Amino acid sequence: MVINESRQQAMHLARSFCDAVSMGDGNGPDFYKMLWIAHWAIENYGWQKTRQTLEEIMLLPDFKPQRAPTLLRDKLMTRQIYDDCMEEWFKKAISA
Repeated sequence: MVINESRQQAMHLARSFCDAVSMGDGNGPDFYKMLWIAHWAIENYGWQKTRQTLEEIMLLPDFKPQRAPTLLRDKLMTRQIYDDCMEEWFKKAISA
């Protein structure tokens, strides 16, 4: 992916997410932290998966806007581990 393209996508996604959340709650996440993690996520997982994960985060019953950047990072990393070839090993390690 072209770096400038991923930056523009991250800027748009972070701005849209922060605006939407702050309208409902009045207190959104740190924009720059959201931007940094969104840029990382788009470069590693693509725009579509990043956007889909943000939508899932917003629909969580215990959604806290300030934790959104961290939740985005954790959900994508955890999903990658489960989708990886070490999925069975990871499941065994967690359950033991």
